[in-house]
Parts: sequence; C-alpha cells; structure tokens
Amino acid sequence: MDDKDFILSASHNVEDIHNILDGDKSTRWGTKSPQRPGMFVEAGLGRVREISGVKLYFGRSGHDYPRGLDIFVSRPGADWVRVYSNPHVGGSIYWDGANPRIYMADDSIAMMFEPAAGDRIKLVQTGEHGHFDFSLAGLEILEKP
Repeated sequence: MDDKDFILSASHNVEDIHNILDGDKSTRWGTKSPQRPGMFVEAGLGRVREISGVKLYFGRSGHDYPRGLDIFVSRPGADWVRVYSNPHVGGSIYWDGANPRIYMADDSIAMMFEPAAGDRIKLVQTGEHGHFDFSLAGLEILEKP
C-alpha cells in the first residue's frame, strides 16, 4: 500500500512519528517511556480502503514490540470499530480456530483480520512492560486482495 498520503499521530513523542514512514528501518518512533495501556499510533490513510491486516517493523528494537494490541478501523462519519485484539502479543504464531492471526519473525510482526473498510487505523498498546517502550521502525497496512 502506498503510504505517501498517510497522516500519522501518536499518544507520545510526536516529534519522531515521521520515522515510521521514512523507509529506513534503522530509525524509529518510540514512546520514550515504558509500555502502558492506552499508548497509540494512528494513521489517516487518505481514502477508504479494505484493510485486512498490518505489519509492524521494529528494526533493531525488536524488544519494543507491543505486549498487547488492539487495532481499530474507522471511516468518515463512523465510530472506531475494533477489528483485532490480542492481550498477550509474543513470538511465533497465534491461532484463531484454524486461522493464523499473528506471526513474529526477526524484526516484524504481521496481524491479519477480517477485512474492514476504513480511512483511519489506530494501533492501541494494551500491555505493560516496566522497561521497554513501544516503538515502530515501519508500518505496512495490508489491503484485501
């Protein structure tokens, strides 16, 4: 998905938010404080899209993955709709029945969900960690094929 029209916002450290879309996995945005529920990154996508997943890139900060994650999608004039929830994000794969929902490999995590139409997406960190912050070196929004 072309991210040139994305408009990003965050609950913390908005000064570095542009690092998520700069194409350089050695730069990152981070909360600059230990993970707490409610920390978020939001992306305005420029137009309504059929969103079916996200891929989060961590670069050299793989330990800063969200310890829990809710994903919300919205479109003009509509409320946020939760499309994904996992209170215990971790490595490997998370199964929902016979369907994989999350996969962590090296410097990234991919999460898939039922396609939802929206022009905004919000990633809300729901877990806690006493030391590591929540950070992203890149964000890829996956669309329904």
